Amino acid sequence: MKRACALSGFLLILIVGGFGCSNNATDIPAVLSTQHYTTEPESELTSASTQPVVEQTRVADLSRLSDMIEKILSHPDSYIGQQVEIVGYFRGWDLLKEVKGTPPVTRSDWVIADSSGAIYVTGIIPPNLDPASLQDADKLVRLVATVGQNQNGVYLQAVSVELISTE
Repeated sequence: MKRACALSGFLLILIVGGFGCSNNATDIPAVLSTQHYTTEPESELTSASTQPVVEQTRVADLSRLSDMIEKILSHPDSYIGQQVEIVGYFRGWDLLKEVKGTPPVTRSDWVIADSSGAIYVTGIIPPNLDPASLQDADKLVRLVATVGQNQNGVYLQAVSVELISTE
């Protein structure tokens, strides 16, 4: 009985303590593939209507999160209208409460967090991620977006999103 209790306690310590896990947010496992999502017109006649396009691509090396978000938020005038690339964690509908304020464009705006901060994204939501699910809040994405600003704040207008698979 004492042996079973001791073993259970040891296993609990390993699980809770995260034995063998890194707490450094910039440590990312080797990347094997990505899924790329972008918007393209449904037909040549209707450029306003868009649908997601999915591509599987191979990624050679992605060892660090970007550090662009703090720069954008600190000096938005330098970035408004510019296209940026952010590699960070999908945070859904601000599930971890990392962004101050409300979504700047629509209620469907989602959050991306890199090594320097978090910001709202409007537009494309990766189809295989649920913005209401905490389980998806640690999924890596590569976002290409245009920096925008309105009366509600600075945001990113998604141009394309890649879901980065680490499996």
